[in-house]
Amino acid sequence: MPDTEENTPATTPEDAQSQPPAKTFTQEDVNRIVGERVASLKAKADAYDKAQDAAKTEAQRQADLIAGLQNQVAAYEAAVARRQAAEAAHLPPEAVALVTGTTDQEINESIAQIQAVVISLTQPRRPAPDPSQGRGPGNAHATATVAEARDKYSKKYTTT
Repeated sequence: MPDTEENTPATTPEDAQSQPPAKTFTQEDVNRIVGERVASLKAKADAYDKAQDAAKTEAQRQADLIAGLQNQVAAYEAAVARRQAAEAAHLPPEAVALVTGTTDQEINESIAQIQAVVISLTQPRRPAPDPSQGRGPGNAHATATVAEARDKYSKKYTTT
């Protein structure tokens, strides 16, 4: 039998007052709830990671270990190659640590850049020009200005 208005319970103002008010949360409550949820998810993720590790076969673990060791060996070999190339290029000991790269080409480009900087820093600087050159005490006829030279010339070569 379909519900009609007679069969549906009517809400009265008294019923509305008897319902409990909606619960509000403080920021501390929200932080606590979120923190608990995050901790729960982290625990589940850790358990999943452990299950994945346990599921790996011994061969997979060995392969992972070998791959890690190969990466370390490659890093050490690159460091040795950088040091040897820097020493062969006669870089100062302080500049050897600045060499970068993993391939021979990258290492040589890095060394070339470092050498350019080292050369520019170690070359003697040219002295600043001396504006008094040519006007010293040995050259008594030198004039200070063009106007003085013109006056001197006009006095010497003018006919009256």
